[in-house]
Amino acid sequence: MKKFWFILLIFISVILQVSFYIADVSQIVPDISLLLLVLYSMNGRNKDEASAVAIGVGLFQDLMIGRALGVYALGKLLVVYVAGWLGEKDFMEDNTIGVFFLLILSNVFYWVLIWTVFTLGFRVEIMFFNYLQDYLFLQSLIFGILGIFLYPKVKKLVKRRGHLFPYV
Repeated sequence: MKKFWFILLIFISVILQVSFYIADVSQIVPDISLLLLVLYSMNGRNKDEASAVAIGVGLFQDLMIGRALGVYALGKLLVVYVAGWLGEKDFMEDNTIGVFFLLILSNVFYWVLIWTVFTLGFRVEIMFFNYLQDYLFLQSLIFGILGIFLYPKVKKLVKRRGHLFPYV
């Protein structure tokens, strides 16, 4: 039952993120769905499941925002898979500083991917360094701090049951 609530929490966080986007306050609020997926994926054996859920969550976010289908799905998929691959390494086990820096790097990597796709693929002019200076540093710091507090909760969920989907 906790698995259902975890997935539901991810989709509710996408709805909140989109509402923040519409209200034009999304620059400083971190993407909580990405945070939960990265934390779940960092536990090593769950990167494939988390990547599948990331595609679904990203497509849901793409449909709600309505810019281009697949941009957020691709960004979330790549970031969650890379975080899961790094989580398989031994340095992540009970290392708070390693988790913190991996979370910050995953948030920056996600927004760099989104910026690259929008700039090169859709010819949208976004000054990335201005965004980095104004919003991304603070957003990544909040992302990392939230992740440090949520990491033990997600780790307990993974250690108890193992997988979100029982047929995997």
